[in-house]
Amino acid sequence: MYVGIDVGGTKTLVTALTDRGEIVESIKFPTPPVYKNFLLELAHTLA
Repeated sequence: MYVGIDVGGTKTLVTALTDRGEIVESIKFPTPPVYKNFLLELAHTLA
């Protein structure tokens, strides 16, 4: 299993993929302007 993370100025996309590259799940959330809040949101998403 692989996890891809695309962090942009307005949104963050987290995608879980199989070993074959098939998408298992994708989650999108607004990128918080404060880095600490971003890390908390990312940790919550990955949990």
